[in-house]
Amino acid sequence: MAADKSSPPPDPLDSINKVFTNSYAALKSRVIDWAHNSVLLLSGSQFVLFHGEPPNQDGEVVIARETFCFSVPLFHTLKSFCHLPLAVLAIISKQNDFKQASNDLADLLRQTVALSDKLSDEENPYLMSPAQLERNAVLVSETLVLIRELVIKFSQGSLADVDVSHFLNHLRPTFSANMHDATQCCLQAIDETFRSILTRRRQALVGRRLHVVISGEHMPEEDNMALQYFLTAFNQDTEGDGVYYATSKYSEEEIINFVAQHIADGIVGMSVFDDGNVMHKDVLAPAAKRILARWKADGRLPMHEMNSYRRQPKDQARWNCPFVIQRS
Repeated sequence: MAADKSSPPPDPLDSINKVFTNSYAALKSRVIDWAHNSVLLLSGSQFVLFHGEPPNQDGEVVIARETFCFSVPLFHTLKSFCHLPLAVLAIISKQNDFKQASNDLADLLRQTVALSDKLSDEENPYLMSPAQLERNAVLVSETLVLIRELVIKFSQGSLADVDVSHFLNHLRPTFSANMHDATQCCLQAIDETFRSILTRRRQALVGRRLHVVISGEHMPEEDNMALQYFLTAFNQDTEGDGVYYATSKYSEEEIINFVAQHIADGIVGMSVFDDGNVMHKDVLAPAAKRILARWKADGRLPMHEMNSYRRQPKDQARWNCPFVIQRS
């Protein structure tokens, strides 16, 4: 069939861009040389190690996958104790359904009484240290008093004199102590498991570049505990160059592609900017910062319209929660 002579020829710039896109995709597919690289994924309480096995009969390198699990029951125990008073906050904050809040508080009261009884009747049921047991027993006891007070206030239809915010501030030292102990036991478990992997799979790791990926939710990415561990172990200050944080929504195949993306970006960054990490950030950021600074100085941005709510008294109004249900 003859070509349509009316069709315009392909734009050469578009064609060049397609060549780059395809070539870059091909680069990412070959940058991980499994004979000289391994990938270690940490997701939740499980490590997954990907490494190359000796070539098969066809000369192809087989990628092996091994899992290493660990358990940190004390981490979840201490976290769950902190969740008790926070459950009260979650039930009543910005709550308009008075009946639903009353039912939820009554249910939480029953569960808290059961927990208090368990701590009283059984000897250290959650295997905590004496200090941990003492402070969390006090947390349960004091929160139980608060919940009972709230339930009574609900039955009377008035919560005006119940200050949950003050109560939570009072518990801050307990929260801090629990977070410290939970972090320590979790880091110990990560460290012990990682050391075990280095020992047990020495042949798969020695002489190879190890890429570590911590998989987690978006919100705790900054200063993530596990990320801090591996940055410290690798003697690095920032993410990149072998230690990465990735969304937990990625599949394992996407994690491997994620590592390949970092390696390919590093090649480009080092070749163009003499900085292997520059492509891991928005390369447009420096120009955007300069342009927006000029726009701000010229009054070009809609700052008055968008930020008028910031001109409230310095009471952190955006974050203040109505800890008491307001009934009309």
